[in-house]
Amino acid sequence: MLKSNYFKCSFILILLLIIPLFFFFWGKNLHKVSGPNYITTSYRGQHFDPEYAYLFNSLNIINGIAPWHIDHPGTPLQMLGAMVIKASHPFTNSKSITGFAFTNPEIYLTRINFVINILIVLTIFVLGIATYFVTENIFLTLIMQLSPLFSLTILASFSRVSPEPILLIITLLLAGALISLLKFDLNQHLKTYLALFSIIIGLGIALKISFLPLAIIPGILFWKRKKLSLYLLGVLASFVIFTLPIIFRYKSILAWTFQLSLHEKKYGKGALGIVDPASFLHSFINILTKEWIFSLILLICLIFLLTKTFAPKKLTQEKSIEYYLILGCVLAQLLQIIIVSKHYNLRYMLPAFSLSGAALVFLLSDFLKNDHFKKYLSIIGLLIFMLVFMQSYQAVKMLNNIKIIVANEKSKIPKNIQLNKALEFGNFWSGEKYDVGADPKGFKTLKIF
Repeated sequence: MLKSNYFKCSFILILLLIIPLFFFFWGKNLHKVSGPNYITTSYRGQHFDPEYAYLFNSLNIINGIAPWHIDHPGTPLQMLGAMVIKASHPFTNSKSITGFAFTNPEIYLTRINFVINILIVLTIFVLGIATYFVTENIFLTLIMQLSPLFSLTILASFSRVSPEPILLIITLLLAGALISLLKFDLNQHLKTYLALFSIIIGLGIALKISFLPLAIIPGILFWKRKKLSLYLLGVLASFVIFTLPIIFRYKSILAWTFQLSLHEKKYGKGALGIVDPASFLHSFINILTKEWIFSLILLICLIFLLTKTFAPKKLTQEKSIEYYLILGCVLAQLLQIIIVSKHYNLRYMLPAFSLSGAALVFLLSDFLKNDHFKKYLSIIGLLIFMLVFMQSYQAVKMLNNIKIIVANEKSKIPKNIQLNKALEFGNFWSGEKYDVGADPKGFKTLKIF
């Protein structure tokens, strides 16, 4: 019996490693074909935005200078970057480290991206273990692990040193915490869940304000006044902890947030007003059509919620925990669609896209409680397999397109001009803390003031 259990556990662990390893090699190949971060291409525009801003603000932290770039706010990524750079030279002083980074900025951006992808792989693996422990269903577990594949926007983020791939990690951690509620009672472990959700949500908002809609999900679970108050205080405390290096710039963060909210165009530009209706509608349609898997899962979840909410009482049972988890996911996703439709960029939707796998798992978990539904499981499995195959094909196609675009365009502008522009961009967003000059080859050299 013990031997049989050992082999079963070993087989499950090996199986749960396959999908994370796929994403590891995906990230490695995508980073390789995407070219240097200092170039400009039609695929991604200026590759150095925001990569070089984060690199320079990580160097600020190493040099004991508060980050200047607070737009996201992005502080956790800046701190992670500082740790990766410092770990590359653990016994070297900050001035020398800064010199190394200025001489070979791409090396350090590659290392930061590598660490981010390792964290993604570990998160997906641990999420798989947690999901299987809770559900004891390998089908649901693999769907949860495949969450990043449901969106090409998510897959494209694997090459970046930006908040988006870290937001994927945080959203998957949130999904892991949520799925544990299928096994553990919220009220019996109230303090643990209050702390856990507060930390995750606070970290996500500290990384990028666009994560805010996901705070709704635990908010629904902690709906009673006392629980909700404790949760909100916990999120606030978590946000403060993760943004400690910029604590004296909260006024600027609030001013920037209000500017974004009260103007019709992106980045706080345009006329005063909440939205430009024509632009909003166009962006809204783009979001729903460009990520069709997200839209399909969202639609199915909406139908489920409407059926459960408005069906005659004699035809419905008491609402399950899955119902409230799906409700939270749908509300968070709809709110994010509304916010991003005002300030459109598809990558701003990444937290909502990352929830699709979890929402589908919650939905199937509820259906599997009905024995009548189980006979359709093989058909659902086949449909999901076809979906994964189609999305994988699109991902490979995207990878090849990126490779062709970058190969054709990266050398159109001389390297020294492109790199100098990237360094100047990074220095500007560091608060211009470094003196910019040029060496005899035409490359910028930077020194700490």
